[in-house]
Amino acid sequence: MAGNPLARRFGPRGVFNTFFGYDPSERRDEVAGSIPQALVFMNGANVNSGVRATGRTALAKMLSEIKDDQALVSELYLRVLAREPSSREMSTSLAYVKEVGNRNEAFEDLQWSLINSTEFLHRK
Repeated sequence: MAGNPLARRFGPRGVFNTFFGYDPSERRDEVAGSIPQALVFMNGANVNSGVRATGRTALAKMLSEIKDDQALVSELYLRVLAREPSSREMSTSLAYVKEVGNRNEAFEDLQWSLINSTEFLHRK
């Protein structure tokens, strides 16, 4: 695949770069999301299968290994946004996990919210 230009262009990374690539000289606060980007997140098989709380995903592994919800929230923020959550983000996230009552479902939702944030576009 590495030597095949079509595979690089139309493979998962190529598709991602087509929709999410931007000029790094642009100011971060001027980089905006687009409808095609939203559609890639909503309909893209790679993204959808990668954020599931079951199977062989990173989230499924974290859910089985990290039993403390606060530690798991921190780990998700680090992996998705490359930073720790603020105290407000932590309390909001933990309240949501408690409200949902289903840990897998709650953390899938949390991961989706982080991936769909404008901040995620700037952290790639």
